[in-house]
Amino acid sequence: MLALFKSMNRLITEVNVRPSQPTYKLINRELLRQLMQRTGNGRSITTRELAAASGLSHGTISNLLTGLRDEIPCHNAHALTAAIGVDVLVLFAPTGRCTPSTPQPDEDTAHADEEAVSA
Repeated sequence: MLALFKSMNRLITEVNVRPSQPTYKLINRELLRQLMQRTGNGRSITTRELAAASGLSHGTISNLLTGLRDEIPCHNAHALTAAIGVDVLVLFAPTGRCTPSTPQPDEDTAHADEEAVSA
């Protein structure tokens, strides 16, 4: 019984090794294709050039264009759109939080800071 429990625990650990990271979903792959024909600087860019400029693999770009993939990590979406010369929200919609939220100061600290400034 203990061996079974250890085996199941190891399997669960292996499945949950990687925490999920925020992703962006491609809104319109045809728009990506059009923007590659005329980037923000006015010239066209191939999938290989876009891969090199953004740091993504050629396969990732191709999969986005063909629809085999429609989500990529947040930092990849930003890199891809920067290489094309458009804002990330033109092509992608966030599917989760992309940046860590700023912790709010607790009330006691905030009041202490206000009192220190007024003194």
